[in-house]
Amino acid sequence: ILEVNNSSLSPDGYRGDTRPNDLKMLAACRKRNLPVIMASDSHGPGHIGDFTWAERILREVNYPEELILNSRPEKIREALRIGEVRRKPSRSRQSGMEKLRGALRGS
Repeated sequence: ILEVNNSSLSPDGYRGDTRPNDLKMLAACRKRNLPVIMASDSHGPGHIGDFTWAERILREVNYPEELILNSRPEKIREALRIGEVRRKPSRSRQSGMEKLRGALRGS
């Protein structure tokens, strides 16, 4: 699951321009039908649940709504079901970050 961080995408954010990296990661995730989740990364009550910039970039790349885990309340409840095995464990010893790096390199 890739977190689409609203605070990082905000024009007044302190991380600089994260859009190019976000676009690459979203393209790699979409190619593999991987889910994403929007996060507000709020450090104060004024921005909790604010997904303005995350929603904007997901719409821009036409990310499939069914792969956005918290696009609707019922979807996040489903994604967070406790005790359910969602898929078989991977036989690969490659970490998720290594797989993402490989996808971004085109391998």
